[in-house]
Amino acid sequence: MFDVGDSFYTLGTTYAIGKMRLNGGSKDKNDNYVLTILKGLLTSVPFDTYMIMTILSFLNCRLPNFITMAADFCGKGNGFLTMIMIGVSLELHMSRESAKEVITLLSMRYVIGIIAAVLIYCVLPAPLVMRQILAAAMFASSAAVSIIYSERLGVSTDIAAALNPISTILMIPIMSLVVMGTMGR
Repeated sequence: MFDVGDSFYTLGTTYAIGKMRLNGGSKDKNDNYVLTILKGLLTSVPFDTYMIMTILSFLNCRLPNFITMAADFCGKGNGFLTMIMIGVSLELHMSRESAKEVITLLSMRYVIGIIAAVLIYCVLPAPLVMRQILAAAMFASSAAVSIIYSERLGVSTDIAAALNPISTILMIPIMSLVVMGTMGR
């Protein structure tokens, strides 16, 4: 379910917001921000796929076996493709300005993550295990699609290409520390 919720944000909403920010708002003064974001979501193939599959699940509709077998076959390559993508984008050749921007963005991300994790853990009226998982999730790596979105928006991809692997590498020890730090409380 995390992927479904995350797809709402990372696979459509952030791209639409980024596009509006780069354009100084909507393309047309009459455009509504909500409609622009909805258009971004509805034109996102991964988000549409999640929505269609969720609707089919609620309706108790099953896909034919050959479709699920093909999807299973393709899905088994995800881990390998993810490692290739991280490896390809791990080249950290960038200017000083870009390096400063990466450090600034990661610092902001982790400061906000710490605040959100503390609030979730201390304030959320939920079982301990749920609060631990949600607190740890605040330190998840940046979205891999940020590189693709940067390219589509016509902005420099070196910052997005550096953010993803660095945040992925940092994610593992940080999430481990969060879970260990919240054990038995």
